[in-house]
Amino acid sequence: MAASWACASAPPPDPEPPAPPPPVLAHALPLGGRVTYEFADTVRVETDGERVRFATEAGYRGLARLRYRNEAGELRVNARLLEFEGHVSNPTTGSTRASLADVDGEWDLALSRDGKPETRSVPDLSDEVLAVVGTRDLLRLLFIPLPDAAAEVGSEWVDTVRTSDETPGVSQSTTAVVRTRVAEADDASGRVVLTLESVTETTVRGTTSGGVDEPSTQSLRGTIRRSALWDVGLQRLLHYRASGRLTGTLRVEGLGEIPLTADVVREVRER
Repeated sequence: MAASWACASAPPPDPEPPAPPPPVLAHALPLGGRVTYEFADTVRVETDGERVRFATEAGYRGLARLRYRNEAGELRVNARLLEFEGHVSNPTTGSTRASLADVDGEWDLALSRDGKPETRSVPDLSDEVLAVVGTRDLLRLLFIPLPDAAAEVGSEWVDTVRTSDETPGVSQSTTAVVRTRVAEADDASGRVVLTLESVTETTVRGTTSGGVDEPSTQSLRGTIRRSALWDVGLQRLLHYRASGRLTGTLRVEGLGEIPLTADVVREVRER
């Protein structure tokens, strides 16, 4: 009887503490206010027409220092290149190289919480840099789309990113529908690092008015896959790698439509 009475009167176990709420994934002022990234981007474009066959290769790599600040309710980013080199080879226009000496100044960006950068000012960029990278906003590759909402393993979101670029002799617009899910959370090191897996359906349309005998237009579509690591506590991107293939056509007056393929590889890493 004594044992039965003792069991019946034992206090209930302490309740389990509630699980912490999932973190909000958004771009914000990172710990320390400064981040340095190394980045690389390469693309190889090939045509496979009966009358026209050629390959174009372009690539660049660099090191960028980003300084963040809150200003008038906006997250602002000043970005300066510390290293840069790039090249493009084209059987029609030859080979072009660019270096850090071709970049004078820094970028001033306003960055939304969901990762859309708005360029307020750009450095002076030589024609060689523009020929290699194809845009004045080359550092937008450092910012990935985030939901600006609480997210945990299994969470998904969709972003549509539209960009347009005008460089000497080239006009190009891109629409990217980015589907992202939180694939994994790792807290083994005491920091929560999320793996973000993205599939991007990309459409590119462009026109070229210089460097060839006749103006040309191109249209490409395809899928680019990206795996990224995001540090929740530090509020910053740690690394991503993206790759994919786009296919479409190049149309040149007098030659008709020529099949076109573009293979893309891009990588960003905190340093």
